[in-house]
Amino acid sequence: MDDIEDNQPTEAYIGPATVVTSSGSLPVEAELFIRNDPTGTTVLRTWSGHLEADTDVNMFAVATSPCTLRLPDGREGTFTPGAVTVGTGVIPVTGRGLAPFDPR
Repeated sequence: MDDIEDNQPTEAYIGPATVVTSSGSLPVEAELFIRNDPTGTTVLRTWSGHLEADTDVNMFAVATSPCTLRLPDGREGTFTPGAVTVGTGVIPVTGRGLAPFDPR
């Protein structure tokens, strides 16, 4: 129960993934986490983290498009991109719906 109260990650995915947008696909390295967020009497599972690509130009394309994240095993999830940190190739993401790495 402490994990839920502390909002600590309960599951993680760290590894390769592909971002799929309307303009194509982009290989990335993902660092993503699922957290249990208690809301009243239920527990909502949310996921977030960040993605890293070789260039900021590629991540800018992600930041301006609706996005799907595809894992190597084919599982997919949708996410909302955050602001690109210029010069890093890193973009924060907030998952929408079920995480593609959720074991449930």
